[in-house]
Amino acid sequence: MLNQSEIKTLFTYANGSLYWKISPAKNVKVNTKAGTQMTDGYVCIRYRGIGYKAHRLIWIYHYEDLKYSTIDHLNGNRSDNRIENLRNVTQKVNQQNRQFAKGYCWSKRAGQFQAQVERNGKKIWLGYYPSATLARDAYLQEKGLC
Repeated sequence: MLNQSEIKTLFTYANGSLYWKISPAKNVKVNTKAGTQMTDGYVCIRYRGIGYKAHRLIWIYHYEDLKYSTIDHLNGNRSDNRIENLRNVTQKVNQQNRQFAKGYCWSKRAGQFQAQVERNGKKIWLGYYPSATLARDAYLQEKGLC
């Protein structure tokens, strides 16, 4: 992994993207956006034959340390690498932000959407809601994401 000094030598940061300060290859110009969005949604930057995930480089660019080593996208959008959308968390916390662990679902029995959040291995019931949007908002509010 590149360190903060190397990253700041290679790139500038603006609005969730890294831009080359140097030309890493003949076909790459200085001040062009670094990286390619992959099929899994992450932006990958290749340098000297090694692929780096842009969100990890952006985190190190700003904060230097990877205390927990997992960088989470708060809004779940893997290509949204704005520093305010990133947080350094444990793997367990990151897993709670996965798409299929969205915190709400349809309750056939109640005929409404239900929401819940998990903290320290315990589920906290948030209630029933007439729409998916309201259930999602309750979940995100409880998680502290909005």
